[in-house]
Amino acid sequence: MSQNPAFIPDKAKEIVLDLLPVKSRAIYQKEYDVFVEWKHKHAVLVVNEDVLLNYLHEKSQASKPSTVWSKYSMLKAVLSVKENIQIKKIPRVIAFLKRNSVGYEPKKSKVLSREEIDQFLATASDEAYLFTKVALVIGLCGAYRREEFHSLRVQDIIQKDDNCLLVTLADTKTNIKRVFPVVGEGNVVNPVELYGKYARLRPKNVPHNYVFISYRKGKCTVQRVGIHSFGKMPSLVAAFLKLPNSNEYTGHCFRRSAATLAADADVDFTSLKRLGGWRSSTVAEGYIEESIEKKKESLQNAYGGKENRDYFHGYISKYIFRICSTS
Repeated sequence: MSQNPAFIPDKAKEIVLDLLPVKSRAIYQKEYDVFVEWKHKHAVLVVNEDVLLNYLHEKSQASKPSTVWSKYSMLKAVLSVKENIQIKKIPRVIAFLKRNSVGYEPKKSKVLSREEIDQFLATASDEAYLFTKVALVIGLCGAYRREEFHSLRVQDIIQKDDNCLLVTLADTKTNIKRVFPVVGEGNVVNPVELYGKYARLRPKNVPHNYVFISYRKGKCTVQRVGIHSFGKMPSLVAAFLKLPNSNEYTGHCFRRSAATLAADADVDFTSLKRLGGWRSSTVAEGYIEESIEKKKESLQNAYGGKENRDYFHGYISKYIFRICSTS
């Protein structure tokens, strides 16, 4: 029998539950509930490597390899928190997950090229697309995820001068704050002026301080733009440009476009990693490895030429890595 007061273990459980990621805690709990139901169905009493191997193998029959990895990762975290089961040395499960992923190519959002971005900004009317233009340029400069668009607040954008906005993104997936400039001068369309035009349309009675509010036919309402609207935005840009398979420009498009353009411009690794706010180097390394322009450059260097570097450096300097004074 425990000699400690009853509140000690109860409080400990509350503290431990807080170890799960706040933003995705419900998803973790749902995955755990599915696993518990599976255990009951199969009369499983003890969780071990054999149990996890059977469970994940069953899930692999109807799920993508990346989804199975995700299920494993979430179960590992929740079992540690809820049942104090430490899943550290399970080589057969890891071997299975790796084998299951062989040959799998995850489907990724298409990206917008420099020419396509410029064309949209120059030709789409502000009457219909002002909100989309503002989101596009901010999304490129900060490599935004859709939830980061959704959480951006008015006080996070400071106009330093007529040619520079300083944007702070505090609420991120990786909890790494990102601060970046949006510079107006030298672009096809001035992003600072675009944002100013959109901000001036903001009604005085908006009951919240989120930046992005509904915009239709030249007017803003008090309604906050929903997260799913940001996910659909790239496909709307692609449809306007009459690009094939516009539905393949998903909610990751602006973020992937920013990282791809940076990698194509031979931006240094540290800057690329900072742009995306990645804790791990793996994703940034992936963009560098996948860079079409880097592959072209390697081929050109074999013949003594490298024409694309300056072209892409010029673009990136305009949209992503122009520096303005923060003093």
